[in-house]
Amino acid sequence: MNHTEQRFDPDKDTIVPKNSRPTSAQRKKRAASGSGQRKKNSTGQTNRRTYTKASAPAKRQAAYTRRRRRQKTSAAFKAMALIFIVVIIVVCALFIRNFGAGTRSDRQGITAYNSGNYDQAAQLFSQAVSYDRANAGYYIHLGMAQIQLTRFDDAISTFNEAESRTRQKDEIQAARRGKGIACLYKGDYAQALDAFNSALEFAGSKYTQQELDILYYLAETQDKNGDAVGSVLTYTKIIDQTGDADAYMLRGMAYQTVGDNTSAEKDLYQALEMNRKNYKVYLSLYDVLSAQGKEDEAAAVLEEAIGLSASSGEDYSNQGLIYMYMGNYEQADASFNTALEKDYVQANFGKAQNFMIQELYDDAISSFEAFFAQVSDNALAYNQYGMCLLETGAYEAAAEAFAQGIALNDRTVDMQLRFNEVNAYEKLGQWDQAYEKLQAYIEKYPEDTAAQKELAFLATRQNQG
Repeated sequence: MNHTEQRFDPDKDTIVPKNSRPTSAQRKKRAASGSGQRKKNSTGQTNRRTYTKASAPAKRQAAYTRRRRRQKTSAAFKAMALIFIVVIIVVCALFIRNFGAGTRSDRQGITAYNSGNYDQAAQLFSQAVSYDRANAGYYIHLGMAQIQLTRFDDAISTFNEAESRTRQKDEIQAARRGKGIACLYKGDYAQALDAFNSALEFAGSKYTQQELDILYYLAETQDKNGDAVGSVLTYTKIIDQTGDADAYMLRGMAYQTVGDNTSAEKDLYQALEMNRKNYKVYLSLYDVLSAQGKEDEAAAVLEEAIGLSASSGEDYSNQGLIYMYMGNYEQADASFNTALEKDYVQANFGKAQNFMIQELYDDAISSFEAFFAQVSDNALAYNQYGMCLLETGAYEAAAEAFAQGIALNDRTVDMQLRFNEVNAYEKLGQWDQAYEKLQAYIEKYPEDTAAQKELAFLATRQNQG
């Protein structure tokens, strides 16, 4: 069998039969004939394009032009890339610098906060925020410092900012927790309840430490909002997971508010069994036993409590209360003074109560005022302060004190505050104001029949003051 010889044609990059290509002589003849024109087919169209020697310079010029354009385009892209890289480097440098500065300010703020220097802490946390406004943690820390400075509205706004700048569940929960605390201390219990409940939306079947803390605040809010039953249920959730002695103590106190002294006594004895070094448990158990008329048991509880060794300012303040309940007022005052030397400002409240029991009202008023200079959210203290002012004849100041206590919206003492406020206006002879205040009182507490009789009396005094 004969095979046609083949060879490689570099123009077409394929294998073609040897005799299918023009010979060298044929190519030379075609070139000599000046056949640089395209050969047309029967339709008059060109089949194949070839170039004369005259077209070479134009071809080179076109190629040169294209090459220059590519070079210019490449240079522009290189310049843009360089600018982009520089911008990225600058942004990264600023970010790293601000991140470092923000972290440093935040850490310094935490140190100041833990040492009780809340003004400086707030300033440092504000600096951290200015360095990194996307960091929700900085806002949360700032909000907590604002709470300590009693700037509750500022704190609420700060916590709202924190929540808007994060999608992290733990940060959202912390922001809502902080907002709830600010509302609680402000006396806005409805908003506090909403904040704490929304913070617990992320809770699973087992509570985290942050969620347990939120539950404690929730129970406190429920108690102050007059929902002692809800408070009992919330403390039960804590007890079911932790069995904590403090939770038993607080649930016992909530049971006492409900009027279930039997359950209260049981919980408080359980708390005492778990922790015999907690003065608060002894004091709460004493109150519950006294309320049930169990005087001997109550006295025994105080005797055991007085044997505890005190170390902190809070310990000495609680020790002072125990001495006060035992009737040892001199020793009580000494314990309160020791607590104050240890910078426990709450001892001023106990000291005032100790003077009040002895009917030393001027001394009690001085101690109350020292207490209010640093603590302004205790409705019970305002009520007792107002009572002392009434005893000294300072009726206008007493009415103001009761109003300040009412503004805190503490349902556990709200009824007493409102009734005492009416009494203060009666002492002032301002009958119209007294009538108006008593109307509001009866609207809120219609079950008080004695107040309704008092209202009828005040109606006869209308337009006389």
